[in-house]
Amino acid sequence: MGLSEPITFGSHGMDEPAKGEKNKAAEVNFPKDAVDEWPAPKQIHSFYFVKYRLHEDQKLKVKLDQADTGLQKKNQARSQLIEKLRKLKADRAQKIGFLKGLNKENKQYRDLIDEKKKEREPLQQALGQLHGGRDTGSGICSSEEELNHRVSFDVLYFSSAIYMLLFPYPPTCFLLCLQSFAFHVLVFSET
Repeated sequence: MGLSEPITFGSHGMDEPAKGEKNKAAEVNFPKDAVDEWPAPKQIHSFYFVKYRLHEDQKLKVKLDQADTGLQKKNQARSQLIEKLRKLKADRAQKIGFLKGLNKENKQYRDLIDEKKKEREPLQQALGQLHGGRDTGSGICSSEEELNHRVSFDVLYFSSAIYMLLFPYPPTCFLLCLQSFAFHVLVFSET
C-alpha cells in the first residue's frame, strides 16, 4: 500500500482480522439467568397496628373534644392576628414609601432655600454696610420717635437674623420688647 491509495475503513486489505483483533462479542459470557446472578435489593415492608379501644371513655372523649375546639379557636385567633399584622405591615410600608418621597421633596426645598440664602447674602451685607455707614456718627438716639424708627427699620430689613435669635417669640412681641429695652437704655444713658 502506498500513500496515494485510499484507505477504506474497517478493512486492512486482508480477509483475515488483524493480530490484536478478535471477535470479542463472541467471547463475552452473558449470564443466562440474570435474576439469579443480579438480585434486586430486598424490600422492607412496614406494618403499623393501630390500637383501638373497644369501649370509649366518655370523660376522655369530652376532654378531647374540648381540646380540639380550643385548638380551633386559637388557630382562628392566630390567623386573624396574622392577617392584622400583614395589614399593619403593608400600611407601614406604604407610609415609609410616602415619607421617603417627602424626604426627597424636603431635600429639594432645603437645597433651593440654601441657594436663595446664598444669593441674598451679598445683598444683606451691602445693605448692612450702607446702614452701618449712615449710623456711625449717631450712636445714641435723641428721641423716642427716632429710636422707634431705627428699631422698626432694623426689624424690617434684618428680621431674618433677629428672628432667628428669638425664634419662640412672635415678631410683634419682639418689636415691643426691643423698643422698651432701647427706651430704658436711652433713659439710663441720659441720667
